[in-house]
Amino acid sequence: MTEEKASEIPAINMENLSKEKLANAVKNVQKSKINSEYRPTIRKLTLFSALPQQALLSQLESGFIAEPNDKEKIQMLWQNASNAYNRGSPSRSFITQDDTKQLVDVEQSQIDSILSQVRNYAPYDSHPTGIYNVRISKLITPQLTINLMRAKKRVNIKQGMNPQDLFEIVFKPAGKPEPIIRQILGVGPNGGSLLFTSYDEDIRLHHPPQYRKISINEKDTNSPTFESMCLPVGGGLPFAVAYRIQLAPNISRLILGNGIHRIHSLAEAGYEWCPLLVCDLIPLEISDPFVELPRSIILDPNSNPPLITDFLNNNVIIPLDYFTLLKTIRLNWNFEQYVTVLR
Repeated sequence: MTEEKASEIPAINMENLSKEKLANAVKNVQKSKINSEYRPTIRKLTLFSALPQQALLSQLESGFIAEPNDKEKIQMLWQNASNAYNRGSPSRSFITQDDTKQLVDVEQSQIDSILSQVRNYAPYDSHPTGIYNVRISKLITPQLTINLMRAKKRVNIKQGMNPQDLFEIVFKPAGKPEPIIRQILGVGPNGGSLLFTSYDEDIRLHHPPQYRKISINEKDTNSPTFESMCLPVGGGLPFAVAYRIQLAPNISRLILGNGIHRIHSLAEAGYEWCPLLVCDLIPLEISDPFVELPRSIILDPNSNPPLITDFLNNNVIIPLDYFTLLKTIRLNWNFEQYVTVLR
């Protein structure tokens, strides 16, 4: 151990320590060493100032937050940010017709191509959906954390990009995703278990299953093909989308549903407008919670939901160092085989 590393570990005062206190002190030193040397951390901007204090404390108690790891300091950070956040008005998230404009300087064929693609997915296949030029400062973020490392990997933002460049950023796959590791936990005659892990927190199992005909042994070029059920595992859809919700006559809001890191990067670079897929939903179609934000905050006209541009306000954000997370999806299956006597 180098002297520099040793200086990072808190010293133990050996005087007047009982065996129990000494054991606890040693554990704290070991924990400090593990945290500093073996558990890499990720810087995240958070907007827990928009929620009650317990929402942030639960992140600390669950072991997600590396620094600061002191409850009193966390409470103080939340209090200062919350006081600043609560000075905002609910009306700042209300949209008008001037906040969604017709998209110009992008070829109509490209717009039609994207609309044709997205209408293969719910809810865009059954709800009014269009592509508009949207004012970024009016977009509500249901996600309360921004992973700064991920934001940089997702997209390369440059100054002076034209509408065509912005269109590509918003509707094309963003960056190279983290690899997904597959592990077989066990396979039996009538069932089994698989584990998928990745450092990409965005991976999910896509449901419902897809049905395909595939060979029973891909090593055999003459293998027969049979009906198969597929459950894709990976990230989300590539296009950024916002859901437009009417709360009351003349009161509507736009809630980001995908592309949050990309839209944040555009806002951080100074862009005020960007192309965006906009889908009209009714309030009952918003889940609770919607991502990390309680449904009541989104739908109550008297509430003050966080906006994506709030991540740029140093007075309301709470920067925190998080431990690296390993996203895990476990798939268990079993099946039955039987015959039915037909008479």
